[in-house]
Amino acid sequence: MGYKLAVSSSLIYQFSLIGYAVPGTVIAVGLMLVLDSFFGVSITLFGITGLIVCLVIRFLPIGYRYFSTALDQIPKNNTHVLALHNLKAWPAFKSGYLGFLKKPFMFGFLFITIECMKEQPATILLRPSGFETLSTQVYNFTTEGQWELAANPSLVLVIISTLLFSLSFSQNEEIKIAKVEVEGNEVTSKKTIIFTAGLREGQTITTADFPRAIKRLWQLNLFQDVQIHFN
Repeated sequence: MGYKLAVSSSLIYQFSLIGYAVPGTVIAVGLMLVLDSFFGVSITLFGITGLIVCLVIRFLPIGYRYFSTALDQIPKNNTHVLALHNLKAWPAFKSGYLGFLKKPFMFGFLFITIECMKEQPATILLRPSGFETLSTQVYNFTTEGQWELAANPSLVLVIISTLLFSLSFSQNEEIKIAKVEVEGNEVTSKKTIIFTAGLREGQTITTADFPRAIKRLWQLNLFQDVQIHFN
């Protein structure tokens, strides 16, 4: 439903995908101001729910990019073939679509998990009293000058991130880029986009390189929408 709504309304679509281009601090403060101005309540009253809402807004574009790209790779004749078999919803989804969405779901989940673990400013602003994450522990110890104590959560964060990335790499399929095309660009040169994305013709990559390319392009602060499609 959300995907159809995004396609049918460009304004809602563009607005819902700006989260990753906006720092977590800005989103957290924006939520605080909106709830205080319009409802007269503090978002901290909602406990960890407020932090979850902030993280959803912040990282929604990542999940959307994965699934949007995956959905575009599904052959159009799948729908016609499934219609001929007169299957119910779940069997049809399992046989015709799940295979295409399984890996993007896993990659998106791993990438968003790592980003949520690293997110520090929004977590510090919106966390409930006494709620700590690895990144907030690093912040607390470093602000107090306790560098030795800060090393432990930092090391754990690095180890977990490395393990999750290793898991994603082990499941990645290698892709050799035959040709790179840029569509819809009106603000900069094609060479700048390709160079920033780090995707060159003849290069061998994995599907895990796509979210990093999208992240680098977002950091240019030039585009309202960034998508990568391959076949």
